[in-house]
Amino acid sequence: MKIAALFFVCLAAIAQTPASETSAPVKLNLENQPSFGPADAPVTIVEFGDLECPSCRAEAPILRQLLPGLYPGKIRVVFKDYPLESIHPWARAGSIAARCVFRQNHEAFWKFYDWDYDNQDDITPDNLKSKVLDWAEKNGINKAELERCIDTKATDAEVSSNVAEGKAAGVNGTPTVFVNGRKSASSRIPALQEMIDAGLGKKK
Repeated sequence: MKIAALFFVCLAAIAQTPASETSAPVKLNLENQPSFGPADAPVTIVEFGDLECPSCRAEAPILRQLLPGLYPGKIRVVFKDYPLESIHPWARAGSIAARCVFRQNHEAFWKFYDWDYDNQDDITPDNLKSKVLDWAEKNGINKAELERCIDTKATDAEVSSNVAEGKAAGVNGTPTVFVNGRKSASSRIPALQEMIDAGLGKKK
C-alpha cells in the first residue's frame, strides 16, 4: 500500500525544524468539515490540503496514523480544502468530488482521502471523474448521486469558502497545519509534537 510506504518515508525525513509560529491563534470554522477523532479532544489539528499535492501525500500518514497513534484519544484531525489551481490542474475538481463524497457519507471521505493519495500519480484531469466513480461503486457510494454532484459542482462554494478562510489565516501553500488554532511553521513531526504537547499541557 503506497500510503504505508510513505509513512516510513516521513519518519526518515524528520529533521531539525522550527517549532511554531508565534502569532495568536485564529478561529477556524470546523462545522461541516471532514474530521476524525473525538469531538472533545484537547487538541484539534486542522490541515489545509490539496489532493494533488505530493507534499500533502507525504503528510497524510503523519496525520492519519502516526500522531493519532502517539496521542490516542487526544487528537481530532480536520481537513479543509486548499487546492493550488495554478500548479495542480485537477486539484479543485478533486476537492469538489471529495466534498461530494462527504455529503453522502462523512466517514467515507477518509477512505477517499486515503485512496486519492494512494493513486495520486495515476490521476489526470481527464480520468479523475471516471476513477472517482469507479471508487464510489466499490465503496457503497451512490454513483448517480455522486456524478450529479460532481457535474453540477454542487460543493464548489464550500471549497471556495475554505480557500478564502485559509488565505485570511495566512495559508500560502500546502500542507499548512494549525494546532489548536496556531499555525505551525513546519508540518514535520518534531514541530507538530511540540505544539501538541503544549496544547495538552494547557489542559492539565
